Amino acid sequence: MFRHLARQMSRMSSPVREAVHDLLDAVAHDSWEWSRLPSVLARTTVGFLVLSVAIAMLISACSRLDFVQESQTAVAGPSERMGSIETESAAGKEPLGMPGPDHAELVGSAATAPDVTLLSPTAAATTTPAPPTSTIATPPPKAVVSRGTDTGTSLPAATRPVTGTVRVLMYHYIRDNVPATDQTGRNLSVSPADFEAQMGFISERGFVTVSLDDVVRAHAEGAALPPKAIVLTFDDGYADFYISARPVLQRHDLRATVYVISGFVGRPAYLSWPQIRELADAGFEIGSHSVNHPRLTGLTDQLLMQELSASRQQIEAFLGKPVSHFCYPSGAYDQRVRSAVAAAGYLTAVTTQSGTATPASDLLALPRLRIPGGMTLRQFAAVLGEPPPGS
Repeated sequence: MFRHLARQMSRMSSPVREAVHDLLDAVAHDSWEWSRLPSVLARTTVGFLVLSVAIAMLISACSRLDFVQESQTAVAGPSERMGSIETESAAGKEPLGMPGPDHAELVGSAATAPDVTLLSPTAAATTTPAPPTSTIATPPPKAVVSRGTDTGTSLPAATRPVTGTVRVLMYHYIRDNVPATDQTGRNLSVSPADFEAQMGFISERGFVTVSLDDVVRAHAEGAALPPKAIVLTFDDGYADFYISARPVLQRHDLRATVYVISGFVGRPAYLSWPQIRELADAGFEIGSHSVNHPRLTGLTDQLLMQELSASRQQIEAFLGKPVSHFCYPSGAYDQRVRSAVAAAGYLTAVTTQSGTATPASDLLALPRLRIPGGMTLRQFAAVLGEPPPGS
């Protein structure tokens, strides 16, 4: 420090430099005698000014020394800096990177839903979409949004795969006598006779119906599904499922999942609550299809969560058991809707995308195989990847 001051003194006039040099040299060697001060000051008319300048330079040098020490601390290793963060956390302060209340707003709006034990596909959160467990949010990867029957790259798959593939069949009505003018209704309606033949074919060819709970369990545990695993799903909760489909399924010892629009229960042509309870007690899986069957991609966050959570809560309250599976109304969803479905506590969600669920499929964007009205048994066999009947 004193050598630094000596260099600064070289710029001063000779008398001043000599006076300051004597002063600093004496201080540096602890040999200063205060009786010499008058003679030193007398050597220059600006002695007092010189002394003031020297003291100011001493203070400046000391300040620079402190700055260097602080700089050395700032470039310390990451473990030392992390120690300060951990100390703040232990003292009750919020650590860096923790999401705040605004971040949890969407998840918090579903907090009133009944608790459900979730089977997470991985120990890490990614995603996760079961409700995220990571404390640091990561942006979702870019993906082509699926709406209805549009084709494109599906949303990111969970990292732990299902062992083997599973076909998820999509039905709506099981009924006869659809007016010829109702072409949409005809396309969505499989006659009871055709349905009987299709279920008989499934049984004869060794297919095993599994529930979506089975799919989730296999995904979480890495367990194998049956070689010819198949899931039968029925959208909208029509009364003809109870009247026409249920007896056929029970006769062939087959299981199915029924997606109920909770706001439509009890209306004409729809299941009643007592029928839904009877189906659940008989082993059929009951899923949610929203409250009012809106196009979810067009809703605000608040209305979206209301459609997802209220439907689930209504069905759970009546049945007294968890409702873990969802069906996107009209197949419309995007990344925001998918994330809300996960936040609402659902473990799976089915789409109207055509395809077979594979180990790479996202549990919250499962593809299905549509079974339309008028399909021949030969065509039905082709959908299942089977040789035609009689072969």
